[in-house]
Amino acid sequence: MVRLFNAITEDTGSSFGQMRQVLVAALVIGFLTTAGFVGATWHSRHSVGKHDTED
Repeated sequence: MVRLFNAITEDTGSSFGQMRQVLVAALVIGFLTTAGFVGATWHSRHSVGKHDTED
C-alpha cells in the first residue's frame, strides 16, 4: 500500500504527475462513494427483508 502511494505521488513536479494525482484522487472518491451507496442499499434491502419474514 505504501509503495503504491509512493509510486503515485513520486512524480508531482511534472504536469503529468499532477494530472495523475488528480485522476487517482477522483477515482478513489468515486469508488468510495459507490461503495457507500451499494452498502447502504444492501443494508436497507437486507433489513427490510428481515422485518418482512419476522411478521
